[in-house]
Amino acid sequence: MDWEKKLERMGEITSLLKDEKTSLEASITLLEEGVAISKEVENHLNEAQRKVEKIINSIDDEENELETTPFTHTSVDE
Repeated sequence: MDWEKKLERMGEITSLLKDEKTSLEASITLLEEGVAISKEVENHLNEAQRKVEKIINSIDDEENELETTPFTHTSVDE
């Protein structure tokens, strides 16, 4: 599942969890799926951050001395 589809699925899961018609068993299954997807998305974001920092760090231009700053994001779990 690609990045956009994972985010879309997380939205679907959130809607289903908010729906009072969703059974407890289904809610637990959906929650497990949502947590797994959130971990995958977080890993994807961390990998993207490392790639961007690597690209920026590889620039060797004394006039433009670029610096990296840590990427801050809120976890899906927060």
